[in-house]
Amino acid sequence: AGSSQDIEFRVTDGTEYASYEVEEIGKMLDTDNASNSDVLTDSASDYAKDVVVYGVLDDGKKVKLPTSAYTVVTSDNLTYDSGTLTTNVSDASYEDKATEVTGKATVTISATGQQFVKDVTISKVAPKVVDFKIVANSADIDSNNDDVISEEEYARATELTTVTATGTTFFSSADAVKTLVDFVAVDSYGVITQEDTASEIGNLPVFTFVGTPAVAHTVTFENQNSDNLTVTGLEKDEVVTLTAIVDGISKSFKLAGIVDSLSDVATAVTA
Repeated sequence: AGSSQDIEFRVTDGTEYASYEVEEIGKMLDTDNASNSDVLTDSASDYAKDVVVYGVLDDGKKVKLPTSAYTVVTSDNLTYDSGTLTTNVSDASYEDKATEVTGKATVTISATGQQFVKDVTISKVAPKVVDFKIVANSADIDSNNDDVISEEEYARATELTTVTATGTTFFSSADAVKTLVDFVAVDSYGVITQEDTASEIGNLPVFTFVGTPAVAHTVTFENQNSDNLTVTGLEKDEVVTLTAIVDGISKSFKLAGIVDSLSDVATAVTA
């Protein structure tokens, strides 16, 4: 807001393209493999890859072509439909102890007949977290509301540094840390996922929590090194550090208490 940007639009019939380009497809997860079935509930479609083709104009500008401007033929271990590739691999396709196979996608430009052959690495190795952010609970990261978190949206996401308890939360009862935050994680296949619990990030490994008090006091931690770490007895001006850990990566944020227990006791005595 408050800024302007000049955007150039150019209409072309395709006859003036100096050349064509096809984006690299990248490594694909074998979503059919049995070893991945327990981590892909409702998320296999996230691992499809778009085939993106550009016409390049004389001035170097690129125009993304519609799927009608080219055809795609694949090897048997891939399936192409309406601009998207998915995997189609049988367990028998892997050589002994191998975790990867290679597929091919051949893109043919309809106007010229020019072909681009892209090798596609297909892996049955389950996704791992390579980076993540701790964000506010129910943070609106998917600003486009298209159920896909882009690299740009991930880059804009604000990492949480401190959360302040509300009411008697984390003081009078053992409350779960995972209710405080969301996680936005990037996995080894480039898929970005947001989840509002720490028990599982869609198709990714479980996040665990460790709690550390600033000083020895009344704070009690239960279920350390699990997804269900709880905090009790957190008082006003007391701050604890909470660390989330997954796949060897850790990030921390602070939780501040607001309950003045000494004031509560004094009020009860004089009442």
